[in-house]
Amino acid sequence: MARPEPSDIVTQLDQLVQGVCSGVSEINFPRQILAGSPEYRAIRNAIARLRQKGNTSVALELARLLSAAVPKDRKVKLQLARILWADRKFSEAEKLLEEIGPTGADHQWFSARAATFNSIGDYDSAFKSTAKFRQAAPMVMTQQESVHLPLVAIMNTGPYLLTQPMMAAHAHFTFNYISQYAKEVANKFRFASFWVNVHQIEKVLRSSPIPDLVINNVASGEVASDSEISPQVDKCIGFWQRYCINKPKDVRATARDNLAGDLSKSQRVIVPKTRYYKAPDDIDKTVDEVESEFDYPVIFRAPFFQDGANMHLVGNREEAIELVPRLGSGFFAIEFINNLHKNNMYRKMRGAFIEEDFFMVRVDYGPDWMIHGHRNKPHRIEFYNENPQYLEEEIAICKDPASEFGKPVMRALRELRSTVKLDYFGVDFDITEDGKLIVYEANAAMNFLSKGGAVHPHPKESGDALTKRFTQLLMSRINRPKMAMTR
Repeated sequence: MARPEPSDIVTQLDQLVQGVCSGVSEINFPRQILAGSPEYRAIRNAIARLRQKGNTSVALELARLLSAAVPKDRKVKLQLARILWADRKFSEAEKLLEEIGPTGADHQWFSARAATFNSIGDYDSAFKSTAKFRQAAPMVMTQQESVHLPLVAIMNTGPYLLTQPMMAAHAHFTFNYISQYAKEVANKFRFASFWVNVHQIEKVLRSSPIPDLVINNVASGEVASDSEISPQVDKCIGFWQRYCINKPKDVRATARDNLAGDLSKSQRVIVPKTRYYKAPDDIDKTVDEVESEFDYPVIFRAPFFQDGANMHLVGNREEAIELVPRLGSGFFAIEFINNLHKNNMYRKMRGAFIEEDFFMVRVDYGPDWMIHGHRNKPHRIEFYNENPQYLEEEIAICKDPASEFGKPVMRALRELRSTVKLDYFGVDFDITEDGKLIVYEANAAMNFLSKGGAVHPHPKESGDALTKRFTQLLMSRINRPKMAMTR
């Protein structure tokens, strides 16, 4: 059989990805492949696309063929290890990674290694490999070639535990609005993300270009208050003597227990009572303390997690005793406010302040108390297909929140704005029947925009207006005199 031309291979691989042909056996796979050749690049691209589409078994078959054809190619072996992990062949993935071994600051290897250790239950090794991943990729910059664009430095914390293989660029720019924004305005700014929780971060800062502006994206009050993270954030943000958006002391004030204390005397705003408990030596005694301050049901939440991870509604003492050891170094107990709406639905709304301007971002309903805006999940698509009235309500609220909420609620939001001193932040909230504001969270650790490809996206107009206003905020701070505002 004649060796097919690269164009033929590309066409066949595209048909494979699209499902036009039934499997890899229909591909005229080249007998010899050179690393970097058109065939090589086309096959690697097809493997990645197949995995993205969820066709992991075909991606794995193709990756095995490519690895056999270029047995000394490290990139191909790492790609094969990641697909083995995705196909839940964890032991085989671990064996392959052990065979490959790391080469210096090899963030891809450490990432795959951490995810594999986590999947087989070796959590200590998973944490250690994640720490090495952070150390291997402490900084990532976008638009490096566009030196004429303003450079914005973003101070982040790197992941503590990788549960899936992840490229460094994705890990630096994936978690909240700043990551979304960096993708939206790639033609206006360059962004450099730094992880403050790595060793010798000052050496990394010293070797990096001097930015025009710094954004403190260690945006969770709980994380920012950590005794190890807090001094690192202050040190990094003060390094270049540039203006800092969202100063560390103001972020620390948004921790749940701090915010509850600051608004405890408000007549318009309700913040669920919150208290932090360190990992106990005596679990029964700690549960006694919780019961002396909270009624069941009560929410237990481990710090440093988002999107409802490690967050549980505890219904009784037995559940509390069973859960506490699984929450790590400590946990928050949070008052549960059962604010049911019509048809026994729960609601959570998200708004955002950019300086003094307020934007509604989303309105989510659901039958479960823990509501998140992940509308791409099948059960959420089905829910909104069956309840389009909630989408109509969201559009109306995001278009004109003042008219939909009324003056008392808007005054409550303004009271929250005057309490939270951040340059920008989001707020997750609901409204009681008597018009009071229930504030679940208020910080800058949130997503504000819809994720791409959503069947039922949040209103785009609101997100566009917010992004335009955020650009104005950044430009106004860049044009200010250069100054350090960290504490």
